[in-house]
Amino acid sequence: MQEAYVRIWRHAGDFDPGIASPVAWMTTIARHAAIDMARSGPERVSSASETFDAELSERLASPLAGGDPLASSRLSSCLGKLEADRRGMLVLAYCYGWSRDELADRFAKPVATVKTILRRSLAVLKECLGGNER
Repeated sequence: MQEAYVRIWRHAGDFDPGIASPVAWMTTIARHAAIDMARSGPERVSSASETFDAELSERLASPLAGGDPLASSRLSSCLGKLEADRRGMLVLAYCYGWSRDELADRFAKPVATVKTILRRSLAVLKECLGGNER
């Protein structure tokens, strides 16, 4: 929060009331500060797939995952059906906030390929979890 206030203070002269309200402008700055903090934080994981699996299992078992053990075990089971690299990309992207550029560097793939892998992997998860029902 302090980082957001510092950024707002430093960029107060850049505020243009014709573009956004003060609250919207400050919220945007705070959001970007939070994203920067999350991406630079200590929550990065190593390349070993066992680490992905162990940390993923711990996250799914935590109350912050929604508290539904059945849903957690279903998600864990569906993630287990993905190849290790694809599962790793999903975990890093959606649990740890890695960007596509970071994933591309990490997995030595073009950014467009990473985007496609993430989209297809999410489609597989949706199908496995029964997300095709409306």
